Amino acid sequence: ITLVNHPDAPFARYFADLDVPVVDLVDEAPELPFPRVIPDNRAIGAMAAQYLLNIGYDHLAYQRLFPARVTDARLEGFRDTVQAAGKHAYVIDFMDSPKRINPYTDLVPWLAQELQNLPLPVGLMMQHDGESMITFMACEEAGLTIPDQIAVIGVDNNELICELGFMGLTSVDRNRRRHGYEAAALLDRLIRGEHAPQSPLLIPPKEVIPRESTHALVFQDAELLRAVRYLRTHFRNPDLAIEEVIMAAGVSRRKLYYLFDKHLGRGIHEELVRLRLEEAKHLLATTEQKIFSVAMQTGFA
Repeated sequence: ITLVNHPDAPFARYFADLDVPVVDLVDEAPELPFPRVIPDNRAIGAMAAQYLLNIGYDHLAYQRLFPARVTDARLEGFRDTVQAAGKHAYVIDFMDSPKRINPYTDLVPWLAQELQNLPLPVGLMMQHDGESMITFMACEEAGLTIPDQIAVIGVDNNELICELGFMGLTSVDRNRRRHGYEAAALLDRLIRGEHAPQSPLLIPPKEVIPRESTHALVFQDAELLRAVRYLRTHFRNPDLAIEEVIMAAGVSRRKLYYLFDKHLGRGIHEELVRLRLEEAKHLLATTEQKIFSVAMQTGFA
């Protein structure tokens, strides 16, 4: 089981010459004849975009600071999801910057300028958690606050970075445990003489882990903001009625339904169910609680 990050790497040629099964965990050298188990990078980009849309961002951007094949697929998934919601996806790509820029000395000032050119508030997806220090420094240099003006989401859910950095970093958990498990299972099948699959096995992302870097509500409409805040505070109450949400918003039922449809693309009840399901999924994935207990905690009767 290996990570071939370049087709010309000496160890890649070494593995290709071995008469033993090999499983590659990345897709950086597709021309080499290895069976692969890789993250579903389109789905990762789509999950990050959908999360930012769900918390109210109309402006979304994707940031790429270093070259990698995975970035293309993540950008495609991100852009397609944003466009399907009727919004525009901005792209900050250091690979398109002038050649004179030195990535070791000029990257932070360059990124600060690029971030200042974005419409605010904006939800920003990084290609992985490792870019967060550069991103946070660039936001500070640009005078932009996180998460009020820029909500930042990464990929990998690397707890050393996400929990111990400048602030808690929201991140897509790309399901690394299952990634390793499926790679080992494929290797076992190959050892037993089964044929290698014709296409890579894609591992779907697990979930978004919310942290401080996206803890903001950005709706410009005050009535909608009050309604969404009320829903997020009280969705665990199984007796919560839509009338309570309307009263909290201080607006007519008709107008509130219009605001939900315009900004979220769904109704009040649909948003309530979505919040409950997301919390239930999180508890089922991260605790040993029984389904009945999870249902009771998340507002399902």
